[in-house]
Amino acid sequence: NLVTNAPGYAGGILCNLITQTDISPVGPGCPTCANPMGYANAVEEFVYKSAPIFITGVPPATGWYYSYTDCCRNAAITNLAAGQGWFTLMAIMFPYNATNTNPCFDSSPQFAEKPQLGTCTRNQTSYNHNAIDIELDSLVYDWGIPLDGTNYPPGTNYPYNGGYSFNSPLPGPAQNPLNVAATMNQFTGVVTFTSYTPGAFVTVTKVTAYKCNIKVAEIYREIQIALLNNCIITQPPVSPTIVYN
Repeated sequence: NLVTNAPGYAGGILCNLITQTDISPVGPGCPTCANPMGYANAVEEFVYKSAPIFITGVPPATGWYYSYTDCCRNAAITNLAAGQGWFTLMAIMFPYNATNTNPCFDSSPQFAEKPQLGTCTRNQTSYNHNAIDIELDSLVYDWGIPLDGTNYPPGTNYPYNGGYSFNSPLPGPAQNPLNVAATMNQFTGVVTFTSYTPGAFVTVTKVTAYKCNIKVAEIYREIQIALLNNCIITQPPVSPTIVYN
């Protein structure tokens, strides 16, 4: 049930399960959701979709939110405090020149990349959620804040363990002098970091869409990044040596 403060949907918006897919890494010895084998990077994707709905009116300056909450976070998470807790996912629709949202004139950005990431420690890592916008609105990336289900909706900020924060969610020099703290390019969305510290770390990426320099939408993606010391590395086959006389 998608909860919103948009008019006419006080009871929420029912979304039906469309697909349930294990998107864990693929290969010999890799974990799956059915058999994670002690690894923290098995991931399952659930896609829900509502029937067509019509939302009429002009959002307030603070926007209409659309949010979903569920229990629980992964117990293996390293950077968040307060135990497993609940989590909340959210998108926000903002006003645009007092234009009525019916008929629909704008689509929010969406993420083109699957929401999973596991990587080896000691490697420089770069990744991108690849947000796209079908109206070609300008997109700006930033770190978002994980939300708890407490005082839902739309949730409260989830607390971090010491040494971590919403805009520094991955291991940095405070955890190991060899670590290079994560940076996010606000225009491309590319996140780059190097970590010698293993664990499972929650990050939230916020993408804001601007139409003619006016903010019209925000979307949030929360993922858990698994940084592994015990990586599975399959050696490539050895090519035969050919000798020419």
